[in-house]
Amino acid sequence: YSINGTGYDSAVLSASGQWLALRRLGQSATETTIAIVDTQAGKLIRTIPLNGEYTLDAISPGGNALYLLQKLNDTPGHYYVRVYDVSGNTLVQSPIVDKTALNPNGDPNMTGVGLARQVSNGGTFAYTLYIDTRHNIAFVHELPLNDQINPPIARCIDLPVGKSADLLKYYTLSLSADGGTLYAANGALGVVSSISITNGDPLGIFNDKIVKTTHFNPGNASTSNGDQGRMLYNGSALSSDQKTLYFAGTKGIWMVNTSDLSMRGHYLTRQAFTGVALSGDNQTLYAVDPANGITLLSASTGQTQKVIQGPAHTPWGIEWITH
Repeated sequence: YSINGTGYDSAVLSASGQWLALRRLGQSATETTIAIVDTQAGKLIRTIPLNGEYTLDAISPGGNALYLLQKLNDTPGHYYVRVYDVSGNTLVQSPIVDKTALNPNGDPNMTGVGLARQVSNGGTFAYTLYIDTRHNIAFVHELPLNDQINPPIARCIDLPVGKSADLLKYYTLSLSADGGTLYAANGALGVVSSISITNGDPLGIFNDKIVKTTHFNPGNASTSNGDQGRMLYNGSALSSDQKTLYFAGTKGIWMVNTSDLSMRGHYLTRQAFTGVALSGDNQTLYAVDPANGITLLSASTGQTQKVIQGPAHTPWGIEWITH
């Protein structure tokens, strides 16, 4: 078991921090073992053996519902979203399906790789941005994290794409402080979308939708051989007053007004970054580059203040800032 890595497939934690799910590493594709830990009590609650290959997706606030991705063998990248009833020690039989107009037949198959995630206050909703480069698709998967298992529901909201699927990996996802708006931005494709979301009633996800999309000129965005392995980690940040969104692209950091998604600026246009963070006073941007360290720059002017090289030798992203 391990909590290392930037994804959620091997370790997920409830929003309260009490419930930790861990997937055993090194198993074959025919079996999966998951451990549920109560971090407050400091003890193992349950060990779950499953037939087949599963990865972790999320866990509900009370630790009763464990959400899984079941990998399928029919087509590369296909999987089901499943839920395990922890208290009942049972895998719910039916996959979780989006049955809206985007999926009228209720096809449970999903494809793609989770790129970025936001979780609502209280941990009752998980919003995950998936990309599928085989089919040039990007979407936000909305998953209510209910401790009450039935009925498990989900919703997918398609995002704008371009001609090059290689540029999908530059998508970022941010959630407003009030939990009412998601911002999906891609600095390589030159697109920003705001999504109105209902944070409360799980059935409200079926009313969620993109309310505005704007396009801008990203320049000659392309993925070079040196960029093939570059992935963003926390590639966007909202100002504390919620008025400005900052996000990384192939080069530099873009800045837009959240009120109308209009472009405000483009900083450090010759540098490539993998992560962005903002100080609590909205004065300083932290831009992460694994090769050169962390650049501190003025959030209002884009002027570089200093570059931090260490203690991490190859920093990839910033999880939080303490001041």
